[in-house]
Amino acid sequence: MTATHDDGLHAQTRHLHYGPWSLELRGDELANIRHADRLVLRGIRAVVRNHNWLTLTPHVTHEEIAPLPGCELRLTIRWDGHGAEYKGELTLSFSDTALEVEFNGTAVKDFRSNRIGLIVLHGPDNAGIPCEVTSPDGGKLSSAFPLGISPHQPFKNVAALAWERDQVRYRLDFDGDVFETEDQRNWTDASFKTYSTPLERPFPVNNRPGDHVRQAVRLSVKHRIDITDTVTGSVPELGTATGVEDGDVRPRTLPATFGPLLAEVSARPNAAFATISPAEA
Repeated sequence: MTATHDDGLHAQTRHLHYGPWSLELRGDELANIRHADRLVLRGIRAVVRNHNWLTLTPHVTHEEIAPLPGCELRLTIRWDGHGAEYKGELTLSFSDTALEVEFNGTAVKDFRSNRIGLIVLHGPDNAGIPCEVTSPDGGKLSSAFPLGISPHQPFKNVAALAWERDQVRYRLDFDGDVFETEDQRNWTDASFKTYSTPLERPFPVNNRPGDHVRQAVRLSVKHRIDITDTVTGSVPELGTATGVEDGDVRPRTLPATFGPLLAEVSARPNAAFATISPAEA
């Protein structure tokens, strides 16, 4: 993995590259995730929100890059604010065809929360693109990112979400909780957001010191190659030559049904070559 950074007035942006992957690390957020220079996701991050939907402030306290076969980036994060505290670790690992983000969080003291875990931001240009939603029981539903602004969650009960653009198939697999997707254009944010936990579950949730949350998101990429039986060209006629005693080595066109040919070369330096079909051998 290679990294460069831009120093801003209020924050530092680091540009990470691994194989075909590139992204921006903005504090605790993985932003503008690209594969082969194509923008796939606007971002992935872990959030902690209290019982009033107020977001605790993240602080990255430690960063480590592990030189594993797939390479890993580990961020140790502390969240605080609004009378609450939380701590956790965000791990990003790469391979050529997949990127995985794992979150492990632990409550530091008693507080009530409406949401703790990973969120994924999709770009607004996904609007109208067909997708396939896989539920936790393995069922599949054909759907599409809404073209018009959707007042309700377009995708619920999500264990995996797949879509295709420019003959490239993208798939998100979620682990550790059930996710759903909302249309953030309702709140003038130009994105779709996939998050946990479903809003139909009771909230707020009482957190006790030591209570643990684990979630993971895996983004995989597969290129689609179309194979058809359309004729786009032809193979020229094949031919060979047979050696005879009088030195006649004129080309002989092979029949359309010819099989493998056996070529026998004489040990005598001046002898002519002979080709014998399987039927004659």
